[in-house]
Formats: sequence, structure tokens, C-alpha cells
Amino acid sequence: MHLKFTKIILLIFLAFSADAVTILAQHEFGNSPGRYTAFPDIYFLDDKNLIGLNVTERNKRSHHDSSGNTIALSSSDCGISWQPSVYLPPPQVFSDEKKDSYRRLAATSWRALGPHESTPDGAYVWNENGKSFIAQGIVERRSHDNGRSWKIKPLSAPKHAVLLNYNSASHLRTSHGTHVSAFYYRENLTSKSRVLFGRKIGKDTNWSLITLPNSDDWPQIGLDETALAELPDGRIIAFIRPDPDIIGYLYYSISKDQGQTWSKPLRSQVFGYPASVILHNKKLLVTVGVRRTDPFAIEAYILNPDTLIIENRIPLDTAKGKNASDFGYPVTLSCNDNLVSVYYVPGAEGSAYTKVLVWKY
Repeated sequence: MHLKFTKIILLIFLAFSADAVTILAQHEFGNSPGRYTAFPDIYFLDDKNLIGLNVTERNKRSHHDSSGNTIALSSSDCGISWQPSVYLPPPQVFSDEKKDSYRRLAATSWRALGPHESTPDGAYVWNENGKSFIAQGIVERRSHDNGRSWKIKPLSAPKHAVLLNYNSASHLRTSHGTHVSAFYYRENLTSKSRVLFGRKIGKDTNWSLITLPNSDDWPQIGLDETALAELPDGRIIAFIRPDPDIIGYLYYSISKDQGQTWSKPLRSQVFGYPASVILHNKKLLVTVGVRRTDPFAIEAYILNPDTLIIENRIPLDTAKGKNASDFGYPVTLSCNDNLVSVYYVPGAEGSAYTKVLVWKY
């Protein structure tokens, strides 16, 4: 798919230090009245330093409005500067064994029901601006032309009323070549969310779908948006947003066998959601949005990867005002010893814009 480039408001600041954090660069994209430029994503486009940024500039606050343009950018210097891109290839994490080939699992995402289409039995329906949307199904997407076209094959998923996935933080390719992707679903209209993993080993042609065990807090508390990282010893850790999220603290689960089985989820010490988790300087770095308590903030937690004890909590940004809680969804990458974080910030009268920080601590 070719991406349209829209006008960007860009701010770059010289490096400064605050709270033991050095900000190397700061950028704002899509900061214009009446626009909702939210839910950004960043990811590596190769195995070196090339980063892609993708975000939709909606014309109103919505999860489903598709009337705006897509901002597509790339950076070859670890986020210090950005250039508009007519086309961005898929994230490197989805690259397959052949050149220009990619393979991934994806939820079918929200789609509007047609004017004469009946609602599937048991489906969760999102109504917005006179339209009805459903999100059911999971598919494998394959491309052999650098992501310009895709072949889609439906997979058999557990029975669900709604099934969704998260941004690039929910996808992982381990050092052993195992692909793991995290989804979440509700079995019926009244149940809490559960986490579902898709797993493929190396060049294996088949995906296996694995449901995360319930925590001891089930069914009062479910789990949904999930971020993945590989620990230094090869284990995989998942940090998971609770459902309902008023609880505030992320849950976590660990796999010792490359995502085939998972431990019972436990509540972590990390407050905020949803998460992005990476390994940086041999430590776990978990970036979250604090969206239920004032002051609303973007924060980074530094954890010992063996004990998961918090060693440092780093405030990165704060928001104030009427819509301050609409603030977050950070994604962070480690690039040449620096950190690149992207998230969205509330603007005036229901608008929002995307912000990028390049920083170190």
C-alpha cells in the first residue's frame, strides 16, 4: 500500500538533561487543530539503524475514522532526524527467509458492517457515528514484493466475540528464529479479555495458536494488550495490560520454551499501560503511559531482567488539562545506545499529536 504524506509540524530541540535523562532530540508530528494523530508506531526497517514511523492523522477522535492521511517517515540516524517516505516496507521483525519476503499474523481489525450485512451471532459491536464495526478473525499475511501486496490466509482462532492485536511491541523474533505475536480476545459479550499467542519456528510453514493461562485474579480481571521481549538467557517475557485497566499495574508472564508454554500471569510492580518492553544495556526497559492518575505521564521503568525488581523509574513527559488522560501508547527502540520513544499527546479540544523523544539515561 502506498502511503500519503501529509503536512508535518516538526520541532527539534538541542540536548538537555532533566531527572538524569538526556534528551537528544524531540519532534512533533501532526500537531494541527481538529486532528487526532494518535496510536503511532515505530520499528526497525533493517537490522541496523533504519527506523520507520507510521501514524494515521484522523479528522476526529476515533478508533475507526479513516478519512485522514497517513504520516510515514523514516530515520537513518536513530531518530535524530526524519524524512517523509512515500512507501515504508514492513517491520524487519516480519522478514522471511527470502529477500523482500515478509510473513506475519494479524487480526482482521475493525471493519464496518455493510448496509445490508447482519451482525454475526455473538459478535461484539462498536457503534460510532451511525456505523457499526466488528473485529473478528485472525489471518496470515505473506508478501514477496517488499510489502507492496499481500496474500491473506485465514486461520482458525478460538471462538470469540472480538479479537484484536497491538502495535509492533506485540511482535517478536527471537535469537533462535522463533516468531511470536500476541493478540487478545473476548470469548463472549460479558467475559473479560484473554491473550492469544501465534508462534512459528524458523522456516516452519505452520503457525500454532496458544492461549495464555488465566491469572489467579480471573475472571474478575482479564488481560489484553501485550508487549514482548527476549531476556538475556533466551526466555521470553510478556507485559500485559489488565482488563479492567483501572487496576493500573501490568501483569507479566514468562516462557522458557520459545513461546510454546507460558507461566501463570502475575501482577508486576510496573504502574501504567499499555507497555513497550525492550532489552537495553542488559536491563529490561518498560515504557508505559500513566493514564488513570494525575499527573498523567509517559514513564520508563528499568528492571533487573533476572529478578524483575525495579531499579529506576524515569519520567519522560507529562500532560495536563481537560483531555490529559488521552495520552500514551508509547513504543521504544534501542538504537546505537540511545533510546527512541514515540507516543501521542493530547491537544486542544479533543485533538492529539504524535511526539518522538530521542534520549538516554
